[in-house]
This record gives sequence, structure tokens and C-alpha cells, in this order.
Amino acid sequence: MGLQRRRLWASKLCMLFLAYRDFPEAFALAFRYRLPPEDNLEYICRKVSPSFLKRYLQHHDSLPTVQFGSPYIDFAALDELDGPKIDTVVYSHPCAKFNTMPCRITNIVVDRGVSTRSNPLIRKDRTLELHLDCLKTLEFNGAILYSVVLRMIKKTYAAVEKLNFGRVKLTVPAKCESIQETVNHINASVNFLWKYMLKHSGAVTVSAFYERSFIDLVFLHVCKTGFPEYTVTRSGCRVNCKLEKMAGNKSLKVFVSLY
Repeated sequence: MGLQRRRLWASKLCMLFLAYRDFPEAFALAFRYRLPPEDNLEYICRKVSPSFLKRYLQHHDSLPTVQFGSPYIDFAALDELDGPKIDTVVYSHPCAKFNTMPCRITNIVVDRGVSTRSNPLIRKDRTLELHLDCLKTLEFNGAILYSVVLRMIKKTYAAVEKLNFGRVKLTVPAKCESIQETVNHINASVNFLWKYMLKHSGAVTVSAFYERSFIDLVFLHVCKTGFPEYTVTRSGCRVNCKLEKMAGNKSLKVFVSLY
């Protein structure tokens, strides 16, 4: 593997792993030499040890896509790696420990399973320290609150080239008890969000949603008049309202379901 620098398919590696008890040591030999371009690893899962990352970085300038969020690899491991350059970090599960030395990450993807009421990368005593000038794209696939997304677009990641928020949860104050008040508040929130999206210097894609039940079932008319830009349809006791807005590299989708 290491001496001849020959490519092995994943199926062959699996067969070796099952057949040879000292395979982990043999596998490490594959990274003893610097491999030619296009032969580096593409993805490192969260179940490898930090020692493997150290060995890999001895012969490579950067890490490929690395999945964080487990007892094996959490963000504290970045401090042990002496500030490496990482192409993509996939954040798949809340980390117990975080790094203290800023690291150079080009792309961050937060998996759908990470749903939170705050920015999962910036929490009290649990912050992923970044060189923000290195960060190019940020993708949130987990559900996240509207107010948090506003701060990200307006301030936290204002200089990031590409932002993608896949599940933004719109909120309505409890004092908005009627359907009309709810519709008015959603309109105000969506207009405010679109305003800050347009002000952002990079590409921004947002998909937002809101769902609520009411005692009063007669609200189809309120939705049609209150959401003039939306496509409003009724299915039984449920009214679905969809909005799509695009301008240059900005895209906003909103889905409201009232029943």
C-alpha cells in the first residue's frame, strides 16, 4: 500500500481490515509518503482518532472533509493539530469540547440532526474558534430560529461568500392570538429577513417555515388577502401558503401551514 503507492478500492480495504488483525498499522503506512494530487482521502468520519489526523497531516498540507461530533473527534482535537487547514467540516452531533485556537476552515456543513435554538457553533463556553476570513461557505440543515439566522446574516457571517439555511423556524409572539395578527407578524418577519438577505454581500439561500393550529377554521380568506404574494391552497381543514422570492444570488422560500 505505502511502498508501491498503488490505489486500493474501498472494497479491498474492507477485506484487508477483516482478514488482517494488524491492518490499522498497515493502513497507516499508506500515509507515510506524500501521495500525488487527486489520491488524498476525500472524507474522514467522526469515528477515527485524532492521532490518525496528526499522521495524515505529517504528509499533507490540509485535511479533506472531516466529520465532527463524537467522543472520538470533537472540536478540541483541532488544538492538538496545530491549526490545520480543513476543506470542509461536517458538524453532525453536539460536541462536548471546543477548540481555543482559531482554525482555518473553508466550508462548514451543519447536519439536519443538529436542531437548536441558538447558533450551534457559537454557544456559551462552547465556541468553534475560526479564522472568519478563511470561511467561504456555511450551510445549516438543522432547524434554527429566525432571530438567530438574522444575526448570522447581519453580523456573525456577514463576510461569508455563501450562506444556506435549510430550515428556518419563524416565530410569532403568544400575544398574536388571531389569524390576522399571525399573518401580519409573519409578513413583517419575512420582509425583514428579505431586507437583510439583500444587504448581504454574498449568496444567501433561506427556506423558512411556520405551522400553527387555530380554533377558528374560517381563515382561507384571511390568508388569501393577507398573503397576496403567496400561493394559497386548501386541503380539508388545512391551508398551505407558499412564497418564493429571488433576486440575483439571493433566494427565499417560505412555507406557512395553518389548520
